This record gives sequence, C-alpha cells and structure tokens, in this order.
Amino acid sequence: MGGDGYDTPLLVQVAGAGAENAFFTTHSLMDASLGKDAVKKFIMDYQAPIEAAGRSAKAAYPDFRIVFPDAWWKMVSQLLPPDFFEAWKGLGHGGEGETSICLELLPELCGMSKAAGVVPHLPKYVDVKRKFNELTNTGVTGDPTKATPEKGRKMREAMVEAVVKSISALDATDWDYLSPEVVKVR
Repeated sequence: MGGDGYDTPLLVQVAGAGAENAFFTTHSLMDASLGKDAVKKFIMDYQAPIEAAGRSAKAAYPDFRIVFPDAWWKMVSQLLPPDFFEAWKGLGHGGEGETSICLELLPELCGMSKAAGVVPHLPKYVDVKRKFNELTNTGVTGDPTKATPEKGRKMREAMVEAVVKSISALDATDWDYLSPEVVKVR
C-alpha cells in the first residue's frame, strides 16, 4: 500500500539490489467521511495505522525484518542542504518535493502547465486540526512550480542511499540493534 504515487513498482526498480526481499509502504492519510461509497468502504476496511500493522506482523512472524522510513519528507530534509528547496522547505501535498520526485520517476504523469499550489500560513509550535480544503483551493500545498527532475533525482539518490546504508548496517550486526546496555538473554 502506498500514498501519493509512491506505490509504483518503479521504486523497486530504482532501488535495485537494495530492494531485494523488501516490501514498500508509505504513509496514508484517509478520511472515511469523504469520497464515494467504494472509497469509504476501502478506507473503513484498511484504516489500521502502519505502525500497528508492522508490530502485528512482527509479533506473528518474529523472523520478519521490517523497516520503513517514518516520513520521507523529514528524512530528505535531513539529508539535503538546508537551502535545497525554494519554497516551504519542499513540503506540501503535491508541493516542490513530491512533484520533483514525480518529475524524476514518472514525468509523463506530471502536467506542469497546470501546476499551482498554496503555501499555508500555519503556526510554528502547534498542529492545527483542519480539513484539507481549509488550507488550499488547488488540492496542493507547497509550490509545485519550483519542482525539477534534477531535484527529484538528488532526493531519490539521497533517500535510497540512506535506506541502503541503514539496512546494510543492520545486516552487518545480523539485525542485533539492542543497546549495549541491554542484557542479552538469547
């Protein structure tokens, strides 16, 4: 399951050997009060959070090795220079970051002549609970007009490298990620 176009099989192709025996998933924000009946049913049937699903899978299959980036937009902001993005730190639903990745991976799906976004003015220290249409009248937050395939390529390379390094580090310890202070009872 994926969201925002990240459920494409191209992720496995782009990651190459780093994606062997991997299951990809991304966040998904779903509102069961919106959409057609079929969409509402799908959301109601599959609204368990990814964290709970991962923990349930690990409990049922203790030998599974499960990892996923918590939030790609947070990860990429830590991997790239602070001035990499031009607008709103690259954030947004369909904003500069997401659109750059799509221009890199699936350019044929990007209609840049129609690109328009809104950078919301949100408070810094609190999370405002709101409906998405209270943020934007375009369906987009952030600024997709600042997106480029080159930014998408650099984002993809940085994220793939970080995930591959993380998995390689776990492999090097046979996935023994216990702190040295923890008494190992095995």
